[in-house]
Amino acid sequence: MTFLVAATASWLNWGFGLVIGAILAREVAKRVRLDFGWLVAAAYSGWVIWASGVSSSIAPSQAPHGNALNIVQKLTGVVLPFSQTVFTAFKLIPTLVVVVLVPVVFVATAAGQRGADLRPAGRAGPGQGSGPARQPGGAAEPLAGAEPRSRRPRRRRPRGDLDEQGRLA
Repeated sequence: MTFLVAATASWLNWGFGLVIGAILAREVAKRVRLDFGWLVAAAYSGWVIWASGVSSSIAPSQAPHGNALNIVQKLTGVVLPFSQTVFTAFKLIPTLVVVVLVPVVFVATAAGQRGADLRPAGRAGPGQGSGPARQPGGAAEPLAGAEPRSRRPRRRRPRGDLDEQGRLA
C-alpha cells in the first residue's frame, strides 16, 4: 500500500510523491510491525514512475503553444498535448506493469527474509512470526531463550604503537 500511494503521488508530481512517501512511511511504521527500512524503500520506490506522469520534464514542455522548449513545434509546427504523450498506451502500459510488479517484488523479498512479518502488530498470534517485536522506543525485544549480550568496553590501542611520524608501527 505504501508503494501504491507514493507511486500515485509521484505520477501526479515528483515532489509530492517524495513528501507523501516519507510521511506515509513514518505513519505506517507507527501502526504496522515491519522494518522501517523496508517501508522507506517501498515509499521511495514509488518515485520510479514520476517521469511517466504529468510532471515529467518533456511532456509539459511540449504541450503549450509557443514554449521555448517545445522543439517538436519548432521543427514540425505541431503541438503535442498530454493525450499524445502522457496518456498513450506505450506510456501507460509500462507504468502499470511497474506499479503491479514492484509490490510483488517487495512482498516476495520480505517474505524470503528470515523473520519477516508483514502483519499489523496486534494480530500476530503465538508462534506466528519469528521477528523481534518492536518496543515503543524502537528497540527490539530479545528473542525467547536468547541470552542478553554483555557490553564489553572497547579495547584501546596504546599510543606507544606509533612511530616518529605518527604512523602505526
